[in-house]
Amino acid sequence: MKKTLRTYFRPEARCSLKQQEAACRSYDGKIIPYVEGERSADDPFPNRDAWVNAMRPGELFAVPFFHRLATTAEGLREVREAIRLKKAIIVELATGRRTDDPDHNADMLDEARNWYSQRGMSKRWASKIGKIGAANSSASQRIDGRAPFEKVEAILNNHKKYPTLALALDAANALKDDDSKLYPTKWNAAFVYKSVERGDLTLNDRTPGPKFGRGK
Repeated sequence: MKKTLRTYFRPEARCSLKQQEAACRSYDGKIIPYVEGERSADDPFPNRDAWVNAMRPGELFAVPFFHRLATTAEGLREVREAIRLKKAIIVELATGRRTDDPDHNADMLDEARNWYSQRGMSKRWASKIGKIGAANSSASQRIDGRAPFEKVEAILNNHKKYPTLALALDAANALKDDDSKLYPTKWNAAFVYKSVERGDLTLNDRTPGPKFGRGK
């Protein structure tokens, strides 16, 4: 018997409720919908708040697409923190991916950030996501060709294994995609600094040892 999933929907012109419902059709269990409707400046996501408040540790909750959780990368970071505190697991019903799988989580984060920065998926990317269906796959890759933020962030914060930024970047650029190929676009210090400023990366101070900072 399939588990009942409390599922959050956030319709907009680029991703209608009809499209989101279609992404969930492969799930043959019961869905309890939390559909975002009228919003106010004081409470822009009331149904998302209700959905998060209903979470319990270890329970599965769902969205049709991970990017429905927010409208910006900063907003995504905030709601992810709220979900983390609840210790719940999010399932993306369009693909079957889960946040408790590090590779799946990294891919979903990158796709969401790309969605926000591009204000929507390209036709090619939308077609690719559609073909994934409900398969439990992490086949998607970053549109800009870099290794995923989540994986790189973990490397950059592993100060014991990578005591300098240069060593961490070497490790990040040695990551391979699902086809065992190196990512075509390399991470560099300038992109790291820009990502930190945008809030896409969170880096811990390198103590003891050299602090994270610009090289000469």
